[in-house]
Amino acid sequence: MLVEVFAASNTPVPAVNVPAMAPGNSPSLLSDLGTLAGVAGFFLAVILAYLNQVRRAKMAVRLLDPPAHWTASMATAPSGLWRAELQRATEVCLTGQFAATVSNDGPRGGAVWAMDGEVTDVGPHWGFRSFELGVGMSEPYPLEAHACEGVQFTFTLTFPFEKLHEALESLCGEGEVTFAVRYKRAAWRRTSRKRAKVEVKRRALLRGLCEGSQLGRVDIPKCVVVPWVRGRVSEVLARFELPKDEAELPGEWVLFDDFAACLEGGKLRPRSGHAASGISSAGPHGDDDLLRLGEELAEVVGERKRREIDVAKWLALVDTQS
Repeated sequence: MLVEVFAASNTPVPAVNVPAMAPGNSPSLLSDLGTLAGVAGFFLAVILAYLNQVRRAKMAVRLLDPPAHWTASMATAPSGLWRAELQRATEVCLTGQFAATVSNDGPRGGAVWAMDGEVTDVGPHWGFRSFELGVGMSEPYPLEAHACEGVQFTFTLTFPFEKLHEALESLCGEGEVTFAVRYKRAAWRRTSRKRAKVEVKRRALLRGLCEGSQLGRVDIPKCVVVPWVRGRVSEVLARFELPKDEAELPGEWVLFDDFAACLEGGKLRPRSGHAASGISSAGPHGDDDLLRLGEELAEVVGERKRREIDVAKWLALVDTQS
């Protein structure tokens, strides 16, 4: 209506100057949406690349609890005869089976390989003899995506007869021994080395050795005195010239028999024991020399028994404390 009034009065309508806005200051909704869609697409592509390419198999080995039972044995070729084994053995072995798992938390299948064992903090008198994979395991050990399997690893420690007493004493104190499995697995564009471990208390190892020796027919006190017996018998026999086939008999008598000098049929034998043969000659020596040899061996036997009793008492005391 205002326009009609101005038109009727033939009065010119004043011009209104509206300032023009700069092109950069005018937001474009479609342009903003396109930018946001591009950014979102980029991040989505990165996430998909991570899930499909970077995040491959995620393999891991985990050691669980320490063994509930240990097995002790003598390091020698099994002959079926305990006497013969101890006669030739040089060290005692302690073996334990560790429960473990191999898992794959990744979206793709994978494997672990180059698995080996490691034992640390056990002390200078112990040695690490062997590491074995569980039954049915092979290398590489594969697993499908999101899978987990239970396995076993076997560790064997060893210590020589000469250091047996020191090795036992090293387990009487506080502290822990670390058992570890090192392995390789595939990572992003490279191979990584990983390590799984479990710690075992020293006194638990000592208790396992005492229990395992009973199961494995290992006489720990006798094993402790074996080096002394061998050395002492060698000193005694050095004064006599025995044939080669008879030179090993005194050592066996002294280790196993309640030896007493006895001449039977011109042969030196243990008065009580399991010897089927004896010493019939000592080079140029006669019966008197053989009897003197028997008396010296009997003295070694007496000292051996005293040493075994002392070790047995010490082990019993340690076992009650652990």
